[in-house]
Amino acid sequence: MRQTAALRHPLAALCTGKDAMERNTTAMAPMCNVSTDKEAFPMYVEANRAIARYVAEAVWNQGRLEVIDEVFAPGFINHDPSAHQVRNAKALKRWIERLRTAFPDMRMTIEDLIAERDRVAVRWSWTGTHTGFYGSIPPSYNAVTLYGVTIERFVEGKIAEAWWSYDGSAMLLQIGAFPMAMEVGR
Repeated sequence: MRQTAALRHPLAALCTGKDAMERNTTAMAPMCNVSTDKEAFPMYVEANRAIARYVAEAVWNQGRLEVIDEVFAPGFINHDPSAHQVRNAKALKRWIERLRTAFPDMRMTIEDLIAERDRVAVRWSWTGTHTGFYGSIPPSYNAVTLYGVTIERFVEGKIAEAWWSYDGSAMLLQIGAFPMAMEVGR
């Protein structure tokens, strides 16, 4: 099994160094113990961008679900039409655990990342091999690839809300679940 180096919180690097006081942003204030300043807006955006990258690597690729508690706001709201039951951070953890059981080698790759104001848009690709049960669907051992976009809204350096757009039925098709669904409907 490949060992992955531990990741530091992305804001930690922004709080250190000779010019740390120039980085006065709302996103970093709680962590860096600095005041907020409207002139530092570009660093606020960069901090949000760094958090989005950190979540993709630590949570999705490494399965470090404790990071969700670290970087998601307590009142986090999730908007995912393909997984409507996943409405908050606790449910998000359970959903990712189930995905990692079904697709233990899952990997999210950031294709594009655009940040402006309090939003970060991530265009991603997701791959995995269906080697475990996905709900009641037995392993197909098929490779799966999904493409999607997630828009995250940040409040005080934490992800407060996320909107997802991807084709969840594409995954079901790739793992051969549609024939099962059609049989059930008869």
